[in-house]
Amino acid sequence: QSLVPEVPAVDSNNPLYITIKAQNDGKAVIDGERVREVVALKGWYPFFANYLKIKGIVAKNSLGTVWNIQTSNNIFQRVSGYNANTDTNDHVFLLWGNDNLLEDCAVAGTGRKMIVVYSNNAQRNTIRRCFAAWQEWKGREFCTQVWPNGTNIQLYNASNTTIENSISYGKVPRSGIELFAQDKANTAGNKIVGSISMLAGANYDGTPMEYGTRPECSSNNLDPNRPYTRNGLPLSIGWGQSDNNYLQDIFSWGSIYAGLTAYRQYHDSTDTHLADVNRATIVNHNPWPQEINGLGLLTITDSNIESTSYQGSGARLQYRYVNGVLTNEPLWPWPMEERIREEFKTHLTQFHAQTPQLQNFSVTNTIYPILAQYGAVPTEGSSDLNNDGWINRDDAEILFNNWFTLSTSSVDIYRDNRINGIDFSYLKRDWGR
Repeated sequence: QSLVPEVPAVDSNNPLYITIKAQNDGKAVIDGERVREVVALKGWYPFFANYLKIKGIVAKNSLGTVWNIQTSNNIFQRVSGYNANTDTNDHVFLLWGNDNLLEDCAVAGTGRKMIVVYSNNAQRNTIRRCFAAWQEWKGREFCTQVWPNGTNIQLYNASNTTIENSISYGKVPRSGIELFAQDKANTAGNKIVGSISMLAGANYDGTPMEYGTRPECSSNNLDPNRPYTRNGLPLSIGWGQSDNNYLQDIFSWGSIYAGLTAYRQYHDSTDTHLADVNRATIVNHNPWPQEINGLGLLTITDSNIESTSYQGSGARLQYRYVNGVLTNEPLWPWPMEERIREEFKTHLTQFHAQTPQLQNFSVTNTIYPILAQYGAVPTEGSSDLNNDGWINRDDAEILFNNWFTLSTSSVDIYRDNRINGIDFSYLKRDWGR
């Protein structure tokens, strides 16, 4: 039974909503050309830039933040953002309001943070099925901030917010998915469920990322090996407090420092029990850090953590979470698979020489085999159902002849003992290979 309380659903049927939708999904592109802000919804008064549904739009190359959302009660679906200002304190998605839903999104490129929910005024936001791939933040015009720095998904003083089935992938010098309490705020009641961090602080081949230097700033250039950097899932307290947070079905793999950390940044912080961690799978780059064992900030149950006494069941990542509740709706193949493949090829060209994987990137092909290796999803079978070396109409015929049957045979590509649309999705993905 889930430890995670159900999250109130956003009322998408409210008649106040106004829809702004791309006529062709992912083909409406707003380009700030690095000289203007791209999407700015600002205003603290009722009905001012609130109650918007924005669907299928791509925004990129901002002078500042790409999606600057400082309003409430908005729904963003199948949207993507690329390349905030690399030198200022700007991000790709900033959510600074209440009751916003960010669902099925792709976020990558430059910026200090890819997605950040900010301030103790931010309540009841949901980040659902977002894929974040930080690439660079130079910070040359923000010398007051330590460097190197960069995060894929962060809850900063936010409360009662949910991150579900979201993925942080690679490189970030600070953190993959982070919960952070600062400035005497009480960061409480947050939920991170069914979510994944991979390769925090690492190149895509798993080697440690080299961040260079920042000669433009004379101070705050710190050693990237300090203990609160290059973490997959850090839960941290600065000058604040945090309590009643839940993590369930989380998977952290290949972080350069640690897969899961809990720490006080300052010893005189006021903090209580930080989080309940249920069904985690943690595979570290380095040994399990002592910082977790001595602080008593976490309760860990039914988890599988490498090189520790925690050898429980671990994460389940086969099905989707919706409003904090595990459903029977399949999570794979990844919902934005083809959008991400095409957009990383098109909108991240400045990184292709350094990271050629971005030119034909597949979320499913990259993430799923690692999850299967550690039992978080079923082991995937081959789409070549007749073993003739080709994936074509002959394999499709075999699949459809077994449609909706219960099976443990080779026809069950997804290995869930059913022959259905999930298997067809994998066959379609592999067609012609």
